[in-house]
Parts: sequence; C-alpha cells; structure tokens
Amino acid sequence: ALPEDELLAVFFHEAGHAKKHHLQLFIVLFFSLSLLFYAATGPLQALGVPPWLQVLMHLAAIWFLILGWVSRRFERESDIYGSEHAAVLDPDAPPTPVPGLPRPLPRGAAMMVAALERIRAIVGYSGSHRHGSVEDRITYVAHHAIDPGTRLAHTRAMRGVKLGILLAFVTAIGVTLLRVPDEVAHAESHVLASNALRDYEAAWDLDHARTVPETEQAPARWRSAYDGFAGAVKRLEGVDDFWARASLVQHSFNAGDTALHGMRDPKAARPWFEAALRRADEMDPQAESWVRLRFAVHIELGRIKAWDAEANPGENGPDFGETLEHLKDARSLAQLDAQQRGRADTLLDERLRLLQATYDGARGEYSLARRALEQLAQIGSKSGDKHNARKELAEDARRELERLKGR
Repeated sequence: ALPEDELLAVFFHEAGHAKKHHLQLFIVLFFSLSLLFYAATGPLQALGVPPWLQVLMHLAAIWFLILGWVSRRFERESDIYGSEHAAVLDPDAPPTPVPGLPRPLPRGAAMMVAALERIRAIVGYSGSHRHGSVEDRITYVAHHAIDPGTRLAHTRAMRGVKLGILLAFVTAIGVTLLRVPDEVAHAESHVLASNALRDYEAAWDLDHARTVPETEQAPARWRSAYDGFAGAVKRLEGVDDFWARASLVQHSFNAGDTALHGMRDPKAARPWFEAALRRADEMDPQAESWVRLRFAVHIELGRIKAWDAEANPGENGPDFGETLEHLKDARSLAQLDAQQRGRADTLLDERLRLLQATYDGARGEYSLARRALEQLAQIGSKSGDKHNARKELAEDARRELERLKGR
C-alpha cells in the first residue's frame, strides 16, 4: 500500500535494526539480566521474597526494561536510520514540505514521517508498548532532522543505552565467574546428597528384607548414606549463601537421622541434630519450611538427652532438664504448625507422645511409658508403603519397649 519512496523508509527502518545490532544487544541484555537474577535468587530468598514474586520481578524487568524502555529506544534509532537512508536513490532531492510542520524536512525524513502517517491511517495503528506511539515517533523524526541539539542528544542517549548493556553484561559475567566455585560446591554437594538418599532408601529396604543375606547388607548401605550426607555438608562449608545455609540444615538433619535410625548410633547422631537446629535457628525459625524439621530435631535430641541422663546420672540422680526443654519446644512448634496449616497433624502429636514416653521410661515411670509405647508401636503396621513416617514411629516405639524389658 506504500509508494516506493515510503517503502524505502520502512525498508531502511528494518535494515537499521540489523545495522545497529539490535537483536544481538537484546540477546546480550536478556542473558545478562537472567544471570543477574539467578545470582540474586539467594539474597532475595534470604530477605523473605518468595519464589513466585522473584519470577514476577524477572518478568517485569523483561517486559518493562527490555521489551519496553530499551525496545522503544531501538525503534527510535531505526526510525532515524530509515529517515537518513530513505532518499538513497535520490540523494540530491530538495527538502519536502510536510503537512502540519512549519518547515520542510530532508527528503528521507519526510518519507519516514509520511510512511508512519500512512500506516496509521491504513491499519488504525497508534503505537504499542514496544514501539511507542506513532505521534511521538513522527515528532522525534522531525525534530532530529532539523534540530542539531536533538541529534546530539540522540547520539549520546544511544551511546548510554549500549554502554549500559555492556556494563550489565560485564557485571553479569563477573558475578557469575565469582560464583563458579560456590556453584561447583553446590553441584557436588547435591550429587553426594542425592546418592546418599538412594543409599538411605536401599538400606531401609534391606533392613526390612525377608532374608538374612539381604539384611546383612544393610549396615554398609546405612554407612554409605551417612558418609554421603556428611560429605554433602563438608562440601558446602565456607559457602555463604541462602541455598547453602538451607542445604546445610537439611543435610545435617539427614546425617543425624541416618546415624540414629539406620546405624543405631545416638552418639554420632547428636552433633548432627544440634548443628541442624543451630543452622535452622540462624535462618528464619518461624518459616513454615523449617517448623517441622525443627520439631523433628527437638524430638530426637530430647530422646537422646533422656538416654544420656539415664545412663550418666549425677550426684543428685539423672538430670532431665534438657529433655524437658526439647519437649516444651516441640510442643510449641506443633502448635505453630497447626496454626500455619489450619489444622493439627496427628503425626506430630504421636511423635510428642513418643518423646514423653521416652522421658517417662528414663525416669522410672515404666508402666506409664510402656502403655503409651505399646499403642504407638501399632501405628503404621498396616501401611502399604515401604517407608513412611508412621512406620518409623512404630519402630522407634518398639525399640523403646526393648529398652524397658525387665524393668
């Protein structure tokens, strides 16, 4: 629908995108922002910014910065390129009057303005988020053609945009390179923890196998799982970011859980649980993601402290003060969990009963402890799952009953 000279203006507008390397700059800027947002994930998470909001922030940067502010400047630069080259077939053409403007424009600029006006009239196009309004584009092309100050300001502005993209790229690469050692540590820790989880599940299956040869293989797999979780923790030591701190909490707990329930070694489990609790408290102890883990740590530490107090009484007898503190903290966390989820979880109540029964048995209330433990030992016995929390609870109760035999 355009005459040849206006068609040339449109053609050279598109050629301007290629000649000014706009696509490459878009890719570099998008890549740089992605790297910077990836690097910012941990700090934002530590500040309490939820993942869904981080995604929205990233999308907003793409939409408003890359596809908005930067895109409109590139479109303006291409408009100028089109206006400077539209008269290439007639370089000696005199200035052309343009309706509504006080003075004629150079032929190329006049054709760029005419092409924009015609497109607006034909398709009813008034502009877009990426391109800006047609009226603003026409006004800028005209001012650029006749005003040296506008041309100078445009040159400086585009230089600033491209230097800004270069700075973003250099910063993103620098930040990424600085994070390479930490990222390698995260990757290696993740591999170790993943292998340890597989060993844990295999050890559980072997422990509950029906043949003696299979069950005899379980200790080695439990040890392998324990070493894997311990190695995952060691690999992240010295890495100080949110995800490292979160992983250290989980891996420390898993090492303690493996030592206690797999290796049957409370002495080895105790420092891991204490480390998990300390690290969780250093983060956001009220966060829903940590409430249940901290609850589980208090339960296990309370039981271990009860065994220690019973086995090593002082001059005035066993001191169960630490066990009672863990019991108190576990109850508070169970209440907090119920508030956060809108309902109480019977599993947490059952774990509290287990700790209470362990405490009762350690201080000589054998009949009271035995009655509670016999009830808990039945929980999970009908479950079809290979490994679940209630089966583990039932096994813990049965082991406590073994400790009470003959008392």
